[in-house]
Amino acid sequence: MRAWILVAALGAACTEVHGKLESEGGPLGVFVFAPNDCASGADREFYGVSLTEDDYAVTVRLVDDVLKGKVVVVEAPGFDDPGIELTARDCRTFSMDLDYDQCNGYQGHVELDCDVTAPGVAVPAMPGTIRGKVTFERCN
Repeated sequence: MRAWILVAALGAACTEVHGKLESEGGPLGVFVFAPNDCASGADREFYGVSLTEDDYAVTVRLVDDVLKGKVVVVEAPGFDDPGIELTARDCRTFSMDLDYDQCNGYQGHVELDCDVTAPGVAVPAMPGTIRGKVTFERCN
């Protein structure tokens, strides 16, 4: 009987991540990011989650910043920490939510259709785009 309770509890604790983001052109280049894991930003001292894909050099962070508001940060080769920040003003669609409870961790989604330019460039080249939708549950 106790074994079934343990198995049920472990099954309920599994992280679920679905969807993908597609980048075209601009500073990030062309790639499809289909994350399969997420983790709380607590270890990196931010309120939000990091989305990752096994053996892939891209990380997408969903951050609810006290000063900046909701920010999506894309870390890719050449644009690692702190990465390229995207806010609602950079996007045609920027729908992001994060809900947290102590039992299940973070859950929510991000849906983007954004223009991407290289940070710190005075005269930006032709921007790239990033678009797609990702949902996640039980990110601890």
